[in-house]
Amino acid sequence: MKKLCWAVLAFSLLVTRSARSSADDHRKRLDDAIRSYEAAGHTRFRGLPEDASLRHLSFSRAVDGDSSRLVNDPTYWLDEIRRAAARQFTATPMKGSFAKVTQSAAHRDWTAFLGQGATVGALNFPAKFSLTVNGTPSCSDFIVFNTSLSGTSTRPSLVAFNNLYKAPTCAGTVPAVFWAYNTGGNVVNSVIISPDGTQVAFVQTTHVNATLIVLKWPSAGGGTIAAPLEVPVSHSYPSCTAPCMAALPFANKATDFSSAPFYDYSGSDTLFVGDQLGVLHEFHPVFSGSPQEVVTGGFPLTVSQTGRPLSDPVYDSATGLVFVGEGHNGTSTNDGTLHAVDIAAASVSTSAPICRGVGFLGAPLLDPTAQTLYLACANDVGGGNCPAHSACLRQFSETGISQSTGTGVPLGAGAATTAIGGGAFDNLYLTSADPAAPSGNFYICGNPSGLPTIYRVPITSNLMGSPLAINTVSGTTGAGCSPITEFFNDTTNTDWLFVSTSTGGNQTGCTSSGCLYGFNATVPLNVGANAGDGIAVAGGSSGIIVDNIGAATSTAANVYYSSLANQACAGQMGGCAVQASQNGLQ
Repeated sequence: MKKLCWAVLAFSLLVTRSARSSADDHRKRLDDAIRSYEAAGHTRFRGLPEDASLRHLSFSRAVDGDSSRLVNDPTYWLDEIRRAAARQFTATPMKGSFAKVTQSAAHRDWTAFLGQGATVGALNFPAKFSLTVNGTPSCSDFIVFNTSLSGTSTRPSLVAFNNLYKAPTCAGTVPAVFWAYNTGGNVVNSVIISPDGTQVAFVQTTHVNATLIVLKWPSAGGGTIAAPLEVPVSHSYPSCTAPCMAALPFANKATDFSSAPFYDYSGSDTLFVGDQLGVLHEFHPVFSGSPQEVVTGGFPLTVSQTGRPLSDPVYDSATGLVFVGEGHNGTSTNDGTLHAVDIAAASVSTSAPICRGVGFLGAPLLDPTAQTLYLACANDVGGGNCPAHSACLRQFSETGISQSTGTGVPLGAGAATTAIGGGAFDNLYLTSADPAAPSGNFYICGNPSGLPTIYRVPITSNLMGSPLAINTVSGTTGAGCSPITEFFNDTTNTDWLFVSTSTGGNQTGCTSSGCLYGFNATVPLNVGANAGDGIAVAGGSSGIIVDNIGAATSTAANVYYSSLANQACAGQMGGCAVQASQNGLQ
């Protein structure tokens, strides 16, 4: 009996020592990623932003820092910190955290009223900032939602919430309005957060002119949804007393309804954004001094020779290239192109015409490691493997844009009056053994004029294979889909995909209405795979932001989005900001 007891004790000590060793190993990974970010960016790590700029970049990698391109790019290390934070939580799961996954109905942690008709927008994303990534979530973490409404004394242009995590993590009202501001215009595109989480940048329109706004707030925030504070424009930004903002009208006096700003988190403090006339604007500095538009060296730069609106841009700091899609306003084939802009030379390379209908409204998805881009068209010109008027996903090499149609795979029946939301790589791709020629899968919602369908496109050594139509997510012909968001939950070794449909949901947990769904894609999805669960959301959801917070008692990893239509939330009827547990979307 004594020998048995000693054996049990020895085994217990071994398990404890192994758990501590594992925790130390995960801590080291996260600390190393933070130190690498600080070394690459020459700045102290102050927290983790999650916004549309980072959403447009996905780094394939084999091991941390496997090439000089990555070692010297703070944006890569931000991505590593995000993933290492999830691994950190794996080491010390706590009761009530998402370490223990149960089969429960999908649920919302909270909803918050944004205003009548308020929404982030179909292809746009809220922006979140987490002050800590290696411990208990901070109740000072915050998330910002644009409302797409013209700001007035009773209607905010944008709203930030803090106190995000349910009890016992945060006390009092969850969430709380951190600040609600009237900036004097209409903010219809995604908001960008500064690397230290103290400022935001966004484009707003007033009448017909677009203006880049850079805004800071006091520690106390201020304003309410019903009575937002009016933020004054300051000519001495950023030394002005908060809340205050700098307002930089586009130099060519153009407007902008389709291009959200892209901020370069690699350390240049530069922002790029397009306008409705096909012109690309560069702003520098943005957050580190008095914001300015660059009006030398060829900028503002005409990118579309036919004067058509630009999509969200995306920038590769290693190559100095900005990639941006072009919208379309007719049925001819002389537009709907992809552009590569060499910033130093102020020169433009343009693909062959590839997209009819509304053209490209979303940003290309860029893998800077493999140096490839992916973008989808809802009404393709045709060529390669894509029939004319079909929906099509095309892959381009960064250096192979000029007059190219890229490599295409069809995504079902096309539609002339809609756009396709962006897709996402799975964890197999992101952790591929050869990051320069990765293998894995790309998921996207296609078939825009038929029943919206999730497609899996296999990728082998950086080459696309034939797409598989996995399942429809709506029984309504022509219903739209949100962009797909991927998140690998290292606690359960589960790879989740989140996507919404605008109406006619037909998956588990949510039917007939607009719905947000979660798919378990740990094993690549095959034809007939269903969502694990769903949540009703009126009109479908905006782009979906995911956080890795999961260490605190009763706090799960979360998804954040806004409804696209009015629904009941927080005792009112209107546009809603939503936090939902990833737990409930399984």
